[in-house]
Amino acid sequence: MSSAESKNYYEILGFTRNPFETNTAEREPEIELYAVRPPYLDRVEESSKNTGSFTLSGNRGSGKSATRITVQRNILNLTAPHPLPIALTNFSEMRGKLEVPTALELYAKNIFFLTIEACLIYLTSLDESASKSFLKNLNKHQAHFMNRAISEYYLSRSESARNASAQECFDLFSVSLASRSQMWASKKWSALTSSVIDLTAAVAKLFDKDIGDTSSYKELLSSSSDTASGPDPQFILRKAVDFARMMGFSSLLVQVDKIDETDWTTNDADAAAQLIWPIYSNVQIHEIDGLSWSFFVWNKVRDLLVSEHGKPVRWDKLPNEKIKWDEKQLKALIEKRLDYFSNGSIKKLTELFSSDVDDDEMLYSLLVSLSGLSPRILITLLDTILTAHIHSADSNTPKLTLKSVEIGMDTYAVSSILNDFSTDTISQLKKLNATEFVTKDVTKAFSISQPAARQKIITWDNMGLVRRDGQISTGAKPVDKFKILDPRAERIVSRSLDLY
Repeated sequence: MSSAESKNYYEILGFTRNPFETNTAEREPEIELYAVRPPYLDRVEESSKNTGSFTLSGNRGSGKSATRITVQRNILNLTAPHPLPIALTNFSEMRGKLEVPTALELYAKNIFFLTIEACLIYLTSLDESASKSFLKNLNKHQAHFMNRAISEYYLSRSESARNASAQECFDLFSVSLASRSQMWASKKWSALTSSVIDLTAAVAKLFDKDIGDTSSYKELLSSSSDTASGPDPQFILRKAVDFARMMGFSSLLVQVDKIDETDWTTNDADAAAQLIWPIYSNVQIHEIDGLSWSFFVWNKVRDLLVSEHGKPVRWDKLPNEKIKWDEKQLKALIEKRLDYFSNGSIKKLTELFSSDVDDDEMLYSLLVSLSGLSPRILITLLDTILTAHIHSADSNTPKLTLKSVEIGMDTYAVSSILNDFSTDTISQLKKLNATEFVTKDVTKAFSISQPAARQKIITWDNMGLVRRDGQISTGAKPVDKFKILDPRAERIVSRSLDLY
């Protein structure tokens, strides 16, 4: 297929753009328009509107962040009074803070900061007359509270820290609110800080508390320390709720996500569990009126939040659920994408294929055999299949074939597994030339002793590449049988794929 045809391939099929181009929720500004509603989504959304806590755990790529963002946007688009959702996804300040009291105080201050930030950015989305009207309706007590909160918990941070956080908050609001200010449209982030300070000054002047020259105030605040002393975490969190309510929101929703995506927790589930445990350890902060918590946690982290691992959590008081996808739900997820990105002209995956492929169930079973029950991996796999088909020398028609699927699956298996494991490790598995084996097979393939073979199998097992799969009888006594667990590695070995 020529380069020109490649550029128009999705259009030829009937799409406005590639429906599988993005597999990360943060990069899908309209995800709530084509998100499926698995059973847990309703429960997360309902719990988000009430005081309390809810934890959703699942494998990486199972849809945790997509659920969080969908709930965020659905709530912000409500016309009735609703909670203010804030996303707690940056944990840089928590590095090395393992003591529970210290960690809780830092969490509380950060949540108050994010609350103020979200409220002020929301206020800048209103036209000037509406924001002025809001300020005029504040009483003296509210004005004093607003001034002090902004000064101590927002402007106390460095300007660079505020601007970086503001951009993340903007990204949430800009796709969730119909009205956007001119400042938002131009994305002049430095204007946000100025706007916040001007708002503070306006409140002060309304009640005869002139803070003086605004430019001098800005200079003073820019040199402020990054931390502000304050009372206990419960008090700070209650004040964060008060601030949100003062701004017209019914309550405050804290969405905690990405605790396993810092540089020190990415490959260490225990470090991620240690990072979040302080919040779970204090049940009282989950019972504050007007405060809701939603946690989106990697299942390996959730498994460590138990007494056995020194991090007890009152799960009897804190509702939680695991993400569970099945083929039917994954099919619905793909069909929603097809429908949305084709403006309703494509309803089924088989419509992308030549006439000899008309069995939907067979097609999804084949795809799930490699992607498992992970939405992210399935989307990535379909993108790889389409891309491989476009660049295939024998793609003389826009329609896909079963051969297209096999080529794409081979490409995905090799390219993705080498993101997680070394070429040497996968080459070792290939050397077995079998997807099921016993220890004796390893000794023969590598000309090593039985103890050395067992150690090699243990290493593969710890990596998640193989697992014990019962026993078989080979003579005097049964021996352990092992099988390749990772579906990508299984495909590479069974099809003798080259690693490149």
